[in-house]
Amino acid sequence: MKSLKSIVLSLMLVWVSALSSLGSTNPADDLKKESLSVSFKPLSENHKALISVKNLSQSKISLNILDAQGSIIYNKEITDAVNYIEKYNFSKLDYGKYTLEILNKDQVITQSFRITKDGNFLLENQTSMQVLAPLVDFSEGKLTVRMMNQISMQGTLMISSESGEVFYQEIIAGESAYGKILNLENLKKGSYLFSIAIGENEYTKKIEL
Repeated sequence: MKSLKSIVLSLMLVWVSALSSLGSTNPADDLKKESLSVSFKPLSENHKALISVKNLSQSKISLNILDAQGSIIYNKEITDAVNYIEKYNFSKLDYGKYTLEILNKDQVITQSFRITKDGNFLLENQTSMQVLAPLVDFSEGKLTVRMMNQISMQGTLMISSESGEVFYQEIIAGESAYGKILNLENLKKGSYLFSIAIGENEYTKKIEL
């Protein structure tokens, strides 16, 4: 029969082991998880496919279908949906190349596909791009900029005239968060452009002084 001391020691070892397992999860890994994922699954019925979307941000989703020229031929707004799944019938579309575009407040995912003459689908590359959506406020000559978890690589912040003359420029290194207040009171009255460029993403806001 085990002594009380050995039972307590065994329980302590189990407790320490459980804590070690919990501690092995890095909270930063959860922040790296994409808020949007998309699946395009052709069905056995010709011209039909199942589109499913997982939207962890729970923000509004825009679902667009674009033709080969990049024109939107179908649009649907989906509100407050974490999981969305629906069967789509593409029989009214001519054969050729199309793109499914899904975007929420954080990301845009595109899935290219071709419809063959016999109504089958040929899936091409799926791409994912982060949407650049900084919080920008301009009041009393001061520009406040805030971004959270949107700076995955080096970028550029700039204030310029509409003709392209640069008045302020800053290189933003990869950071998990960014915040700054810029004093524009010394600039002459007129129209200016505030822009942030990170990778292929760019955000521009017009400012009137």
